[in-house]
Amino acid sequence: MAEERIPLKVRGSEVLARRDLVADREYPVCHYDFKRPDKFSRDQIRTLAMMHETYARLCSTTLTGMLRMPVSMTLASVDQLTFGEFSKSIPNPSLIGIVNMAPLRGSAILEMDPSVTFAVLDRLFGGRGATLPANRELSEVEISVMEGLVIRLLVNLRESWSTVLDLKPKLSNIETDILFSQIVPPNDMVILITLRVKLGEVEGMVNFCVPYITIESLIGRLNAKWLYSAIRKPGENLAKGTRIENLQHAGLPLELARSTEPIPLPALAGLERGSLIPLAEDGLVRLEAAGAALLTLRPGAKKGESWEVVENGDGGGLDRIFAPEGEADRVDPMAGLTARVEEPLAALRAELAELSKGMKEGLEKLRKSQEDSKEQFQYWVMQKEEGAAAPEAQPEKPFQFLEVLARGGAEETIASFIAPETPQLIALVLSQLEGPSAAGVLSKLPAESQLGVVERLATLERVTPEVNREVARVLQRKLSVVAQDGPRAGGIREVVAMLNHSPSEVEKRVVEALERQNPALAESIKQRMFTFWDLLLLDDASLDALVKKVAREDLLKALKTVDEPFRQALLPHLPAGDLAAFEADFSKMGRLRLTEVEEAQQRIVNVVRLMEEQGQIRIARKDETIV
Repeated sequence: MAEERIPLKVRGSEVLARRDLVADREYPVCHYDFKRPDKFSRDQIRTLAMMHETYARLCSTTLTGMLRMPVSMTLASVDQLTFGEFSKSIPNPSLIGIVNMAPLRGSAILEMDPSVTFAVLDRLFGGRGATLPANRELSEVEISVMEGLVIRLLVNLRESWSTVLDLKPKLSNIETDILFSQIVPPNDMVILITLRVKLGEVEGMVNFCVPYITIESLIGRLNAKWLYSAIRKPGENLAKGTRIENLQHAGLPLELARSTEPIPLPALAGLERGSLIPLAEDGLVRLEAAGAALLTLRPGAKKGESWEVVENGDGGGLDRIFAPEGEADRVDPMAGLTARVEEPLAALRAELAELSKGMKEGLEKLRKSQEDSKEQFQYWVMQKEEGAAAPEAQPEKPFQFLEVLARGGAEETIASFIAPETPQLIALVLSQLEGPSAAGVLSKLPAESQLGVVERLATLERVTPEVNREVARVLQRKLSVVAQDGPRAGGIREVVAMLNHSPSEVEKRVVEALERQNPALAESIKQRMFTFWDLLLLDDASLDALVKKVAREDLLKALKTVDEPFRQALLPHLPAGDLAAFEADFSKMGRLRLTEVEEAQQRIVNVVRLMEEQGQIRIARKDETIV
């Protein structure tokens, strides 16, 4: 289309309806597409460019502060095109914010390239600002975090538009597919402001699309004259060149005052209706409105001649009352009256706005606190059903609910919810958990993503509290669905409890069948059916035989974490000559890793299971008595 707009030369004889055209003369012409009519003049486009250059500078400052790294945003272009053409240029998926342009009628679109979006998210989650190698859909957590960032950018939009309108943009919703963002028909004209963003090594575009139908009521203000007059300094003289006829726009009483000769005090006290007062010889009259001197006038030299303006008074009254010729409808006619109280009113408005903002933030915190309390109670109910105690107070850390779930054995559930997220976001979540809980969740993640998560966790930078709270809030809402599914049913724990209460022949038959069909499940059940703490279920003869079979070093390590009654119950079964040496070695044993102790206990349990299978010992079940 750019080539079609280049002016061409044609002869007058080739132009239809050749009125006042010379046949042999060449005339400049250009193509005009009636399906794609120009709605904005060059002056209007230039004005929009100036406004959004300011917007780009403001956004650069905002993003630099939020991401804690240099961010550059510059104006790339301002074009007019159809909404259909704009839609075809948007990648899918993409971050698309639908913006309500109050007080204008209609909406606009703020769209961000996927490369910029994922780089921003990576930085917000504590990364270095890297983008993803391939585009993908945004997750619920990512959309929620980006929503807060878009709202911050809209604050800058209001400031950059303040020269032509008190715009109050509000984010309606965020979409990822342009097909669900059809704010106007495809053939409607729009103005497209394209901003170039550079964030570290990542470059991309941010597009702001405003339909003509939305901005139509404002089109008369998109010119340099309005822009520069709107930003006029308060001290400038607005009355320059103003005619007295402009007073008709001000609904104020006017007064004519004229100087008099000095009047003695007795004469002043004796004034009454009909008294004559000598006037000054200069014949000048002051025109005043609301106590402000506007003009100094002199009557015309001849009878019936109009007043002659001598001077514009002190200028202050005119600055507040008159408007430039032809622009009176743009100036408040009551400005002269309100000039004296404007400053205290502005201070009051600022104070009320700050108070309103504080109240709004307080109400929002209260709402989130109520939601968090509700969701925490739901998690407590789930944990109570599994035997956990109720928390004494609401956790202060945003991710405390996740720690409670992880300790309750829900590592796999947590991993399944965060596995689709980026490695950087997973690293952020794991950084908020205690070491054992984080390790449990990491082990449940897909093997191919574990290395990337560990690398990101090792280089994780500081994350703002706002981002932490937002990520925790969305995860808590998603995981609350699990808590509302009802009490836990089934599981290996229930199978083990059932087999422990079953006759030994039933237990043996079921375990052997499972070993043939599902060896991994059979092994998990067998490991839980008899634990190290069940050794006291063995009779004295079985314990004597067991102590002879297990390695002395395993028995020393296994008794490291048991209580004194448990240890005293096992020690008498050691050979009489070895008891003193065993106790001496046990007292000299240094600190051990918990994993070493648990491995030693598991090896002893394996010996017990092997001896039971060979018939050397017999474990008394809860419903059995050994005689």
